[in-house]
Amino acid sequence: SLSCDQSARAKGLMSKILMSQGKYQEAMEMAFKGAKMGDVFSLAILGVIYSEGHGIPVDKNKGKKFSLSAALYGNQHALCNVALDIVGDKNGDLNLAKAIFERAEYQGNLYAAHNLGVLLLESGNNDKDIDSGIMWLQYSLENGYELSATVLLKYFKYRHNLDAYKKVLEYGVKND
Repeated sequence: SLSCDQSARAKGLMSKILMSQGKYQEAMEMAFKGAKMGDVFSLAILGVIYSEGHGIPVDKNKGKKFSLSAALYGNQHALCNVALDIVGDKNGDLNLAKAIFERAEYQGNLYAAHNLGVLLLESGNNDKDIDSGIMWLQYSLENGYELSATVLLKYFKYRHNLDAYKKVLEYGVKND
């Protein structure tokens, strides 16, 4: 990974705080400083700023460049963004997206586990993929990612699997 000192890491964290306060220009300046000092998190923040247009016009290409750079160094948030870009591309390699989500999940990213479950359910070509998708969604739900409950509820309701539907409801998440 990139080597960086604590001051570089602090710049990345500060850029995230500034973004949460709506101070996008300051966040971008701080993230650029952190990235130049070797902070991978700063690269990921720049990817989000450009991809989502926080305080600047949306520039998906620059956003992808920064996200991919951060993902290459293993940043779990950037890995998720890269995988989502692949899934969103009609010619995207879903096996590659699956592998990238797995890498991010390995670092403890529940958002990646959720998206891995959704990907497997939606692209499930066989019962094994569907079972794996359900497993990933249940795992992310059991670890606090409540959006997975909505996906599971809709899936089980659609499949008329009332026992599984009731089990998801036991987690205290209401059906929307």
